[in-house]
This record gives sequence, C-alpha cells and structure tokens, in this order.
Amino acid sequence: MRYYPLFLNLADRRCIVAGLGDVGRRKCRGLLPAGPASILLLDTAPLDADFEREIAPLLQAGRIAIARRVLADADLDGCFLVFAATGSREENQRIAALCRARGVLCNVVDAPASGDCIVPSLAVSGGLMAAFSTQGQSPALARVVKHELAAALGKWAGLAQFLGLLRPALLELGQPSSENAVVFRSLLREDLADALRRGDVPTALAIVRPLTPMAVHDGLESMLAGSVTDSQPSGMSA
Repeated sequence: MRYYPLFLNLADRRCIVAGLGDVGRRKCRGLLPAGPASILLLDTAPLDADFEREIAPLLQAGRIAIARRVLADADLDGCFLVFAATGSREENQRIAALCRARGVLCNVVDAPASGDCIVPSLAVSGGLMAAFSTQGQSPALARVVKHELAAALGKWAGLAQFLGLLRPALLELGQPSSENAVVFRSLLREDLADALRRGDVPTALAIVRPLTPMAVHDGLESMLAGSVTDSQPSGMSA
C-alpha cells in the first residue's frame, strides 16, 4: 500500500488514544508537542503509575482526560484523530470501524492497513523535521535510518533557523520575489551552515553581509546569534 505523506495541524483539535500500554503511551507523548486542544485517554486497565505522574500537570490543566473504559461512539463527536492501541485486535478493529463510519482519522497500531493513516518515524534537529516510513516493512531499519537522518539534519539546523528569521525582514522590503529567491539561494552555503553550527557569529556575518540587501544589515547579527541553536539531532519514535 502506498500512503500520501503530510503533516497535520492538530491545534484546536481533539484526539483520542485508546489503549495505554507502551505503544499507547508513546502515541500520547508524540501528540503533545503538536498541541492538540485535548487528548482523551481510554483504557480498562489501571494506568501505569509513572505515566500518571508524568501527565499529572496536563490532567490538571485540562489538556488530557482519562476514562477507564472502552471507546464509545459518542467519544468521536468533534474528534479529529484516534489511535487504536489496545491489546485486543478485535477491539482495535471495532474502533477502526467506528472511526470510518464517522469520518474520523484512525491509526490502528497492530494492523495499519485497517486504519486511515500510519505515523512515520521522525528525525528532528532544530527547526528541521524529516518524516519517513518503511511502510511497515522493517521497523528495525526505520530506527537506523532515523538516527542517520537526524545526524545529517544537524548540519543545516542553524541555517534553517537563520533563514526563518531573515525571511520576514526580506519580504518587508517589497522586492520582487525573483530577487528574494536569488538572495535565499545564495545563502544555501555549507560554510555558513558550518559557522552557525560552531557558534561562530563573526564568520557567519562576514559571509551573509555581502549577499543580503543593506536594509537588513542592522538586524543580521542578532538573527545569526539567534540561529546558533543546540543542533544536537534527535530521533523521535512514532
């Protein structure tokens, strides 16, 4: 099966994780950085004590709710995404069927083809994020690729941050988009990326100034200093 890759905006969305074993807890942790409006956690078994302590502040803030029962059809009202991660294949299939009938996206952890989506592995470094999948063929290979890709992204993390800071300042000048494109392409340099990774702002500034309009020069040093990020790569498991 071939999948269509995309990133989802979960802000102001409601999500559900059904099943709070190792996989379900991992799904919950993966959701949190995306900032959904709320996450409903469902399981008939007692909650893992360490996990309960981990999410206690989120429970108090109302970002997470817990119910010790199976998923009901009414739970899907206003729901955007469901993870079927129970220890029962039959229950996961029941959840998938309910979601399909209601038009709610569902990830079935033990039978991905039964759901609507799979969650890729993520390689993250600074502001760069790459998502990829072996389409279920080899989770072990995905782990290897994830760490290698995260290390490669680390080279460019600082430059990505700088370009993100420069972009609005450059667009405010009102130059033709073709001229802006020339500037951005000229900044895609390994020596600039290396200088930012080393935290060498003077060298980075010397590279950037001749390549950018004078109107943005006053802000370049602060932009570059703000782009000296902790570019230690990280691999995030889905």
